[in-house]
Amino acid sequence: MPATARAFSEPRSYVDDPGEGGGGGRWFTGSPADGYGCSVCHGGRAPVPLYVDGLPPAGYVPGMAYDVRLSWPEFTALETTIRQTPGAGPASMSLVAEFVTETGNGSGTVEIASLETTTPGERCVFPEDTSALHLYSVKPGTDVKEEATRCEATLLEERCLLAVSDCGAQEFRFRWTAPPLWQRSIWFSTGLVATDRSTDTPDADAVTEISFPLIPAASASARYETEVTHDCGVEWGARSDGMTRPALAAFLWISILGCRLQARRARRHG
Repeated sequence: MPATARAFSEPRSYVDDPGEGGGGGRWFTGSPADGYGCSVCHGGRAPVPLYVDGLPPAGYVPGMAYDVRLSWPEFTALETTIRQTPGAGPASMSLVAEFVTETGNGSGTVEIASLETTTPGERCVFPEDTSALHLYSVKPGTDVKEEATRCEATLLEERCLLAVSDCGAQEFRFRWTAPPLWQRSIWFSTGLVATDRSTDTPDADAVTEISFPLIPAASASARYETEVTHDCGVEWGARSDGMTRPALAAFLWISILGCRLQARRARRHG
């Protein structure tokens, strides 16, 4: 058991040693890659509403780009009120987010705007007019790297992490481009911790955790069929008639059964 431990909220410290207030390499997004969310350390107050706009409600299409926006207007209003109240302690919030596959690998490409093209709500209040959103790439065997505007996860155990610093930002925008090939369900996971700093302990914090899968788009996805060739090989090709998965499975089984019967007849007459 460690002799001391400190709670942490700044995402840039998540790679530090836990005894020094870091996350020990965990980012606490609650995704399949992390397992744990912010609530393992923080809690005690009602969650702060967190709004996610721009993700495809009907499922993702490989290679398609989606402009996403996250905002927390209720906490922004509270933070503004506290900031304008003489003698009140400053409010605080921090957020992390990522896209991962069901096996825990990062998925797709994440791009953020340069400081010059961000909205006022995306910039820090303190220090003034600095970027609140940071983008980190995590690759096995290397140090975590902060990227300027773009991170792509293509290899095993690579991840792209979005993190908002505690500096008074009201929202952030980014572009997520789905991977070029299907990856089954892709999880978008994010965690927000907010507090008015009435105490110095993490048991008086508001924690909001969102984690949900983006499934392949049924309407736009390439549907596949099996075709039995003259030598009973199986070929895959795109369909346009909307064959469902149960129908596809039945078709495949009938095709295999047909091949077996054909082989038996060939042996009898051979």
